[in-house]
Amino acid sequence: MIVLLLAASCGYPSLSPLGDAGAPDCSACQLLALAPSVASTGDTITLEGTFTEPVVVNFSGGVSQAATFLGRHRAAVAVPASAMTGNLTVTTGGVTLGPLPFRHASAAIALHSFVGDAPMMTPRFRPTSVTTGDYLYVLGGDAGGSAERASTTGDSLGGFASSVVLRKAKDRHASVVIGNHVYVLGGEAGNELDSVEVATVDQGTLGPFDVVPGVHLVHARRDFSVAVVGNYLYVFGGYEAMDGELDSVERATIHPDGSLGSFAVVSDVSLASRHDGHTSVVIGRYVYILGGYSNDVLPDVEQATINADDGTLSRFSKVAALQAKRVGHTSVVLGNRLYVIGGLGDSKLGSVEVAAITGDGQLGSFAMAPGAALQTARDGHTSALVGDSLYVMGGNGMGGNLNTVERATILGGSLP
Repeated sequence: MIVLLLAASCGYPSLSPLGDAGAPDCSACQLLALAPSVASTGDTITLEGTFTEPVVVNFSGGVSQAATFLGRHRAAVAVPASAMTGNLTVTTGGVTLGPLPFRHASAAIALHSFVGDAPMMTPRFRPTSVTTGDYLYVLGGDAGGSAERASTTGDSLGGFASSVVLRKAKDRHASVVIGNHVYVLGGEAGNELDSVEVATVDQGTLGPFDVVPGVHLVHARRDFSVAVVGNYLYVFGGYEAMDGELDSVERATIHPDGSLGSFAVVSDVSLASRHDGHTSVVIGRYVYILGGYSNDVLPDVEQATINADDGTLSRFSKVAALQAKRVGHTSVVLGNRLYVIGGLGDSKLGSVEVAAITGDGQLGSFAMAPGAALQTARDGHTSALVGDSLYVMGGNGMGGNLNTVERATILGGSLP
């Protein structure tokens, strides 16, 4: 399933010479992702890609801030008070990278209760969603290979309409935006898939999907998660008919032009236990795996440490637990809080959990988020940030598959 906010971008990570003949070579530099994409003044955001010292982050509004160079493939910066919402770029090694979208919160960040919004055209179970330019796309699900999109102009969604079609109908896949490419990986279409599809983004609009020749997952899998760390795209866990739930980790190098190298199993990294139907998030120095299924629904939270020099990971270990066991949920980082939304436990869940994040990315204890709950308990949904709202779309409820859409404001109010 999709990991929210891991590589949502609205432009190709271009390299623009700045005319500094004495600057270190940065022909391979790239800005691939940032997290969190919504933050308050003083919050730390982490940049993924390839950089050289010094690194300067250029926020909308004409303010620039020196970043901390964590290593060749990661940097971090505190959000200055004068930063504005809009495109963010990075200057490093005599080139400018980006843009990526960033939202500077105008009030305290806290997730509120969900309310109903205009529905999708089609009920969809286990779809994914991506935002590109002025559009939100919802891709696949067990409705088939169709997709639909809604305008994100302003702070709300427009009505949904039919859009591009995946090359192969699928659900339980993962999607990620990298530069001006949208990749759709794996999933299920009667059996688990190892294929990778790609569509090009042109001014926020998706072109047709096609299978990437010569690039495929080592293990066909569904119900896995992905994350951009450094200059790698990682694939975590999932399910394969032959082996059942998986604990394996694969990765592919992201090239400066946004294309993917071959996937390979990371032999010295694995999850602490087998998971499918989980989520993953990158927070500061760590990657977290949340919930999932392995013989039973899990409350487990696992953590791996990121080596900023080369984007490699330590082995995962269990570090915490959710308040409720969950599978088929979504997760999102908002400022210095991590929220886990809905899913399936002993029954369909409408509850939302939250954990505080410390400066280096450690998590506090999870607690039920006060005042934040879905109207309709569901699992297998997808979530996306648009303006000052978090949208939850589709999934499966007590009455079957859903086309309903809910939204919650992410600003104002007190934090637990």
